[in-house]
Amino acid sequence: MLRAFGERVARNMPIQGTAADIIKIAMIRVYTRLKEENLNARLILQIHDELIVEAPENEKTKAELIVKEEMENACKMKVLLKSDAHDDVLSFHSMTDKDVMSVYELERECFSVPWSIKSISEELQNANARFLLAEINGETAGYVGSYFVSGEVYITNVAVKNKHRRKGVAVGLLSELIDLAKEAESEFVSLEVRCSNTPAISLYGKLGFGKIGIRKSFYENPREDALIMTKYL
Repeated sequence: MLRAFGERVARNMPIQGTAADIIKIAMIRVYTRLKEENLNARLILQIHDELIVEAPENEKTKAELIVKEEMENACKMKVLLKSDAHDDVLSFHSMTDKDVMSVYELERECFSVPWSIKSISEELQNANARFLLAEINGETAGYVGSYFVSGEVYITNVAVKNKHRRKGVAVGLLSELIDLAKEAESEFVSLEVRCSNTPAISLYGKLGFGKIGIRKSFYENPREDALIMTKYL
């Protein structure tokens, strides 16, 4: 059994390594093309073999063509490289009373100890609270909650529906929030994340958040330490 495992690893390693190199080349080429053609579209995330590009509606078709062309021509091979483009419309807005139930449903889906409807509703009256929602084609896809206090921003929750993960929703929400923090001339944005949540930690790191400390037994169900991550603006 151990030998069979080793053989599988040996066969897969060159394939996985080559695939990783191809997507890196494609990512650089897409980024360069968007810049060269003076588009407002921007490459915001690479996840495995996917590239997430944010583009204004009037640049959507052009951006799709660039991504498809550069990904399919990233490397000369004996087999053709094929790529697909999905033009989901991602938009953001501040939470209103009409969004409370959607946020509550997200909380229940994503967290073992979700906020109550009452707690979410009360944030609408909190002058320091900033809750942003993301929608994909008109459907609530995720949200980020935060507090703006004396030049500091503390993120309470980041939640994305399972069906809309790996679509740039979390990156978009956090980028929007960081822009708001900069407009408010805040000094930093800070958050906590479970120490075991490696994908989230990696994502926050790509956005410029650094590890600054640990909060012992911060989470429940299951009990776990929280990693404190902060982005200085």
